[in-house]
This record gives sequence, C-alpha cells and structure tokens, in this order.
Amino acid sequence: MEGVLANLGEKLRAGVPDNFQYVESRNEFSNPEVTPAADIPEFSWREPDEEGLVQFLCREKEFDEKRVRNAVQKIRAARKNSQGRIDGFFSVIKRPAEENVAAAGKKAKVSAATDKAKKSLMKKK
Repeated sequence: MEGVLANLGEKLRAGVPDNFQYVESRNEFSNPEVTPAADIPEFSWREPDEEGLVQFLCREKEFDEKRVRNAVQKIRAARKNSQGRIDGFFSVIKRPAEENVAAAGKKAKVSAATDKAKKSLMKKK
C-alpha cells in the first residue's frame, strides 16, 4: 500500500497526508466488517418511512430536508411503475430502402453461389 500511495501522492495536488494511517487503512481493506448473510433479514420493497428517513438523514446526518423529501417522492413514484422487459425499449423498423438493400445482398450471395456451383460442375465434365 505504501508503494501505491507514494506513486499516487505524486499525482495528487495535495499529496498523501504525512499522518495517513497506513496500517489502519490496510486493515479496513484486508478485514472489512461484514454482516453474515444469515443475519440479514429478507429484503422486500415496502412504502418508505418518510419520517424515519427525515429523522435519520436530516436530524442525525444533517442532510437537507427538502432534498430527502423529494427523494422519497421519487421512490414512491418509481414503486408505482412496474419494470418492463428489456425488449420493450427496442423496436425494429424496416425502411423500404433497407429492405431493397438487404434483398439485393441476398440475391448477390445466391448468384455467386450458383456461379460457383456451375463452375464446379463444368470442371467435373
């Protein structure tokens, strides 16, 4: 880690702070605090607890209350819309010119294959 930070420090305007805690930082990456999967309750989408979110985010973490309430409204709106299939985002549109080009390409391939077959037969005779 020290080698990475030494190289990175040259590219940062402020550099790596002299009091950077290398050992503690390495430990956070090597031994992250992880909750066992068995201890995590089953996840399900429910109506957001707006007042609980405002209490936690605004009162405890000093988020802007208006922005939090707007985000909750967006979540509510998103819950009303069901997720569509990916093919619902795409449609095939064939234009007359494209159809003609595609047909001409197929005819050219068939014609070339036919000519090749004729030449092969001629050689055999």
